[in-house]
Amino acid sequence: MKKIFKSLNCVCILSVFLLISVFLLNNVHVISANSNSITYGDINGDGNIDSTDVTLLKRFILNIINSLAHPKSADLNCDSIIDSIDYSILQRYVLQIISEFPIQNPPDNTSPSSYLTNSEKILFDLINEVRLNAGIEPFECDKDLVDVARIKSQEMVDDFFFSSISPTYGTTRELLNHFNIPFKYATETVSISLNATSSFNQLIQIDLYNEIITDPKYNYIGIGAIRCPIRGLVIVQIFVGR
Repeated sequence: MKKIFKSLNCVCILSVFLLISVFLLNNVHVISANSNSITYGDINGDGNIDSTDVTLLKRFILNIINSLAHPKSADLNCDSIIDSIDYSILQRYVLQIISEFPIQNPPDNTSPSSYLTNSEKILFDLINEVRLNAGIEPFECDKDLVDVARIKSQEMVDDFFFSSISPTYGTTRELLNHFNIPFKYATETVSISLNATSSFNQLIQIDLYNEIITDPKYNYIGIGAIRCPIRGLVIVQIFVGR
């Protein structure tokens, strides 16, 4: 890599890397207006720096390469060809930037619920408030369940469907079995709304949803909330009993 970058000319570095840096600086998001917590590199504003932000950055990079006035400036390895190798070099550079972004007031990651995004945490707290008011032990947040719920939510966003049955993984039980998630009881809810609070307010009006979240046989929960630019916040809640 060092030999490759030594051969890069000044035009290459300034025209490509500078554009990316400007983009990153313009996408700093304040997590909460009532706090001083700021995350750098959180491009989609969900409170996390994760694969979604990397994907958005990849798309931006490709758009830059395709629209450069002087294509030679995107030839990072100077082989006179703009191809996947140049893209990989650029990707490594960007990933390095993201991995080095500072986070002010980092959250305490000792509890599983700290793994949740802001939207997921709002739902988690609202659901457990109902449980506590009903005299039932609150749900425990399961990181593996959260991962699976996010996969299902992302699938609904990407494939533009709305169903508790996945075209890829099947029913909720089949989904959990596919990812080796242990359970004795399992159920799932899916919803699309403007935000987490409005989703909860709509769901809580449904008797079946009330029965699920107040059923003591379910003691673990996984919530996946993915923002769809067209439809809104796509939310999957998976409840299991063990």
